[in-house]
Amino acid sequence: MKKVLIILLVLLLIGGAGAGALFYVRSSTREPVGVYPVSNLAMTEYWGDSSQTGGFITAEGIQSVFLSDTQKVTEVFVHEGDTVSEGDPLLSYDTTLSDIALERKAIAVDQLEKDLQDAQYRLYEIYSYTPYVPPAPPEPEPEPQKSDPKQTPYRIGGTGGKSDPIRYLWGKSDAITEEFLTQCLGEGSDVYIVFEVRKDNILEEEMTLTFGMHVTQDEEGKRGIVVYDPEAQQAEDPENPEDNPENPDEPQPEPEPIPDPGPQYTAYEIAVMAAEQKKTIQDLDLNLRISRVEYERAKAEKDNSVVTAKFGGKVSGVIDEETARMNSLPMMTVSDGGGYYVTGTLGEFELTRMQPGQEVTVTSWMDGMEYTAVITEISEYPSQNGYSYGGGNSNVSYYPFKAMLEEGAGVSEGQYVDVRYSAQEKEQGFYLEAPYIRSENGKDYVFVKGADGRLEKRYIRTGKSLWGSQIQILGGLSLEEEIAFPYGKFVTEGAETREGSMEELYG
Repeated sequence: MKKVLIILLVLLLIGGAGAGALFYVRSSTREPVGVYPVSNLAMTEYWGDSSQTGGFITAEGIQSVFLSDTQKVTEVFVHEGDTVSEGDPLLSYDTTLSDIALERKAIAVDQLEKDLQDAQYRLYEIYSYTPYVPPAPPEPEPEPQKSDPKQTPYRIGGTGGKSDPIRYLWGKSDAITEEFLTQCLGEGSDVYIVFEVRKDNILEEEMTLTFGMHVTQDEEGKRGIVVYDPEAQQAEDPENPEDNPENPDEPQPEPEPIPDPGPQYTAYEIAVMAAEQKKTIQDLDLNLRISRVEYERAKAEKDNSVVTAKFGGKVSGVIDEETARMNSLPMMTVSDGGGYYVTGTLGEFELTRMQPGQEVTVTSWMDGMEYTAVITEISEYPSQNGYSYGGGNSNVSYYPFKAMLEEGAGVSEGQYVDVRYSAQEKEQGFYLEAPYIRSENGKDYVFVKGADGRLEKRYIRTGKSLWGSQIQILGGLSLEEEIAFPYGKFVTEGAETREGSMEELYG
């Protein structure tokens, strides 16, 4: 009777088992690479047709006497039409306010020097960044190889002890018989057996049902059977070392802190930051040079309260102090037939397209007034420290040029001005954002969508650089083509492409 009850119980447990759940593993594929029209990333109308540089006003054969905010005229020694010699006094002024002005200008110079140094350190820091490439999604685990279906009952393993029960792969039509239990007991008096039901009788499939039996047999041959849940018993087993550590009160070591990776920027973001920082450095350097000139001028005012003639000539344009201040005009001018000049620089790419006699436009930083000047000479030798807004490539040379301002220009010696000029020819090619161009063994290349729709590594011919953020393309690439951002795990020759959007590129 006991045998029949055991068999009915096992069949009931097996009959209540549902089918095993299926799971799917997503196949591993390489993602297509986004490509973008070159025309959307290019600059076709470059300011090269209207370049800009800057310089300080110099005077040759002309001396204009301007009044600063700290100069209060006490006496004028000359009149309109007077002829003076070098060193003759022209006017005198009170220097009471000059001390305060000089101190302020000294503070401004010190602050700009510090700001320029900080900006240069910041540029070094940007250059030290390692481009960050977002990690690709992890490759899915490959689906494990499955064995063939087994003929059940199939003994998987185990010795029959409580911690290592005999495990059987059990089929839905299998029955627990006296012969089966005798076989499991062998020569022993008790045995633990665990039955596992798996889909299609395949060991690697998900288990849909499991149950265990503890079978005992006394000296008289009487058997006792207890059905149990193997998973629950394993969790409650006091002999399980995972549940009962030898030193439960011993503190667990703190996990190692994850190191801070620091700023993470893409190659494109680094290039943009570097270009912006270079422009900041140029502006600070320019402001510092202007401040130094203003400081020297204020120092000269403080040290000498009398303005003298720098050379012999004729006095003209003498006006009163109030009119001169109100209209930002010189109070008087001494001339021996000279004029005002400005010296700027030309990049070597523009050198062949500029010539003496060409007009340039000069804009005063002091009052925003514009004047016309004519180039009188272009040096044959490059300058060591010149630069031009229209050609900011640090790898090219810059050549000084001198231009004479039109007669009557309201400028003063030492004043800083912008100089704009137009090249006689339009520049070739177009400009492409620098992050889309990579170099290999001194040659520049881009990743282009080929005729077959796949990425093609193509070498191109490049020209000058604008502030490190734009590169001139002279050949090998057209505005009608499409290119990829050349960084990332999937950017390789032969990769499939897809149409990318500008929103995802800059979003």
